[in-house]
Amino acid sequence: MAKRDNLTDKIWNDCSHLPPVLSLAKIFLFLYLMAQGNCHLLSSNINLELLATHTASKMELYLSKYIGNMKEKKPLLQRYMNDYALIMQESNRDGTDWYLSNPVNEYFLVKRMSDGNRILRELIFSNSSRLIHSDLIDENGSFLTNLPTSDDVSEAAIGLVRLQTTFELATQDLAEGKLLVLSIGLNSTSRHRMAAGDCSELGRQAYLIGEDETAMGWMQESLVRYKQEADNEKSVGIEDILKYYAFSSLNQGHNATASQLTRQLIQLLPGGQSELQTIFKLESELRASTIANTGHAFHDRDYKALCRGETVMKPIPDSPLHCSYSGAKELSAFMALQPIKREQISLNPPVTVFYDVISDDEIDILKSIAKPKLQAGLNVNSVTGEMSLSQRCVLLNVTIRDEDHKIVKKLSRRMENISGLKLTRGSFNIYQYGVGGHFIPHWDYNSMINETLLNVHRDNQVASWIFYLSEVEVGGATVFTEIKTAIQPVKGSAAFWYNILPNGQGDPQTRHSSCPVLVGSKLILGKGFGYKAQMFRRPCRLNFDAKV
Repeated sequence: MAKRDNLTDKIWNDCSHLPPVLSLAKIFLFLYLMAQGNCHLLSSNINLELLATHTASKMELYLSKYIGNMKEKKPLLQRYMNDYALIMQESNRDGTDWYLSNPVNEYFLVKRMSDGNRILRELIFSNSSRLIHSDLIDENGSFLTNLPTSDDVSEAAIGLVRLQTTFELATQDLAEGKLLVLSIGLNSTSRHRMAAGDCSELGRQAYLIGEDETAMGWMQESLVRYKQEADNEKSVGIEDILKYYAFSSLNQGHNATASQLTRQLIQLLPGGQSELQTIFKLESELRASTIANTGHAFHDRDYKALCRGETVMKPIPDSPLHCSYSGAKELSAFMALQPIKREQISLNPPVTVFYDVISDDEIDILKSIAKPKLQAGLNVNSVTGEMSLSQRCVLLNVTIRDEDHKIVKKLSRRMENISGLKLTRGSFNIYQYGVGGHFIPHWDYNSMINETLLNVHRDNQVASWIFYLSEVEVGGATVFTEIKTAIQPVKGSAAFWYNILPNGQGDPQTRHSSCPVLVGSKLILGKGFGYKAQMFRRPCRLNFDAKV
C-alpha cells in the first residue's frame, strides 16, 4: 500500500534519532507526538509547540513515579506498556506514514493515549502530595492538559465507524487490525488486537450515531473478548457492554435479545429497573444530539454506495452527457490557442470537470505554501455564524492570498478564462482530508440570502470551483447527493458547477459532500464566484424558471 502524505514531516524527523528500545517515558512522549501531529479521525488542531516545552527528562520523572506506585495495583498497566512498545516498534520499523495509513492504528493510538491519561490523573488525585512538583508544570500548562481525552477517543471511534459503515468493513476484521476491501484488493493488517474495551467504545459510538446494526456487532465482539480477559485485566465493565448491546438490539427489533440483556442488566445495576430506565432516557437524548452534531443522518444508503464507487442511477440511453474540447468560441481570447478537455457530469445542475488545468509544479508550490499553515477546519453555524470544531467536517485547511505567491493571481485568471465568470476575491482555500476526513452533504450557497434589492450589501456564491491536487487511493469522492453522481479526484483536474439559478435562487440540486478517505490523502484547492460580479457575465433569463 502506498504511503500517505504526511502533514508534519517534522514529527518523524525530530524523533527518528530515538533508539528502538526506550523507557516508557520516551515511548509515551513519542506516541503523544504522533497523536497530535497525524490523527485525521479527529477534528482537533495540531499542537506541537506545547509539547516542545516538556522535555523527555520531565516526562521520565513523571512516569517513573507513576510506575513505581501503581504497577502492583494496576495489572492492566503491563498490557498498556506492551501496547506502547508495539506502537513504537511498528511505527519505527515502517515509518509514521505507513503506520497511520491504517485507521485501526489511529484509533488504537488515541485510545491507548487516553487510557494513559486517565490512569495518570487517577494517580495524581490519590498521590498528589508526592507526585505533583512545580518543575513539571511550566508557563504553558501541564503535560496532562494536552493528552487525548475521552472526547478525543469518541471522535476517533466515530471516525472509524464512519469508515466501516461507508466501505462495508467487517467488525471482526477491524477488531483483529485488518483493513480488507476485497473488491479493490485492499489488504492492510495491523499487529494491534483490540481489547474488549476498545470494541465496546466503538459499539457505543455506533449506537450514538444511529448505526444500531454495527453497534450490535461491536458489542458481540466486545463480549467475546471480555470473557477472554483475566479478572484483574478487564478493560471494560460488563454492564457497559450489555447496556448498548440491549439498546441497539431493541432499536433493530431484536426484542428477545434485548429482553434477555435487559434482565441481566437489572440484576447488575444497584438501582435495578428504575436506574436502567433513567440511563435509557439519558442515552436516547445523547444519541439524538450526537446524530445531529455529527450529521451522520445524511449518510444514507445511496450516499455510501456512491462513496464506494458504485453506480446508483440506471444508465440513460442516448445520454447527452459527453466529453469534448472547449472551443475558441466558448473561452476567452487567452484560451483560444489552448482548448481545455472537459467532461459534462450533469446538465441539471450544470456540473463540469476540466482536465489538465493545473500542473504538477504549480501543485508543488501550493503544497509548500499550505503545509506549514494547515489547521483543523471549522464548521460554520448557518444561523448564528459561529465557528467551531465539528465532526460534520473533519479536515485541515488554510487560506492563501494574493500576497502569499504570484501563483494565486495566475490561477484566478485561469479560472475566469475557463469559466467565463468574474472573481472578486483574491484568496483560495486549501483543504486536506487525511484518513477518515470527510465533509457532510451541504450547499455552497447561503439559503438565508435572498438576492433582491433589499439585500444589496450581501453576496452569495453563484458557482464553485475545486482544483484536485492529489489522487486518492480509496474514498474521497465529491458526491452530489440529489443527482446521485460522484466525481473521483484526478490530480490536475478541476470541478465546476453553478450553485445559484439565473433568477437568483439557490439550486437545491447542488447539495454535495466529500466522502471519507479510507486510504491515502485528498488535497483540494477551492474558490467561489460571487453572485453580484456576474451581472454582465451571467445575466438574468427572460424565463424565470430557467435552469442555466
